[in-house]
Amino acid sequence: MRLLISSLKQLLSGMILRLKTYLLLKFFNLKEQFFVFKYYKNVKFLLIDLFMFLIYLFINPYKISKKFLIKGNKKDIHLYGETPISIFEKILKEYKIDQNSRFIELGSGRGKLAFWASIFTEYKVIAIEHIAIFNNIARFIKKILKIKNLDFLNMDMLDFDFKKGDIIYFYGTCMEDIKIRKLLEKIKKGSLVISISYPLKDYDIKYDTISFFEASFPWGNTFAYLNIKN
Repeated sequence: MRLLISSLKQLLSGMILRLKTYLLLKFFNLKEQFFVFKYYKNVKFLLIDLFMFLIYLFINPYKISKKFLIKGNKKDIHLYGETPISIFEKILKEYKIDQNSRFIELGSGRGKLAFWASIFTEYKVIAIEHIAIFNNIARFIKKILKIKNLDFLNMDMLDFDFKKGDIIYFYGTCMEDIKIRKLLEKIKKGSLVISISYPLKDYDIKYDTISFFEASFPWGNTFAYLNIKN
């Protein structure tokens, strides 16, 4: 009887925790959506968000990512996540990075952040994503709305040719250590790299941390680091 009661308590505790996590995620997403409303003054961005909402209403991006990772025999199949625009706007304000350069997003997902950056900054944006369906949809939206200064590349980020120093956004919170080290080796000297959750010097001594600040994501609080490769 005690074993049964203990099992029921554990089950109830797990259900409460999942419900709490679900509600916190919904609240975060709702707050983020209210933040994004101010950008709807730009008709193209409004249409981009509307198209994405309608398309992904029928195909779940988390399931798409999970299926892709299972097919690739990955150990962790729950790696999908996107950077909230509110966080990235804060990153740009905090670091005051020159916008007259090439901005590369490594792992762009559906491409919403890349679209935002191409419209509201002066960056030449390159969005790299390994999952083809995300790229195909993003390219379709880009084509019909005639979005400029933006390229979507369907490839593994390790295959990208980092020809010169750029501004690189790397949201690799759950990436394997060996892949992180390979990626950091390929990035050219002089590049500024924004990383989430850890400073890049933890993986490669050629990187220095310029600055960092606390940032909130749907899954919790962490730090955003501005690194430079020497």
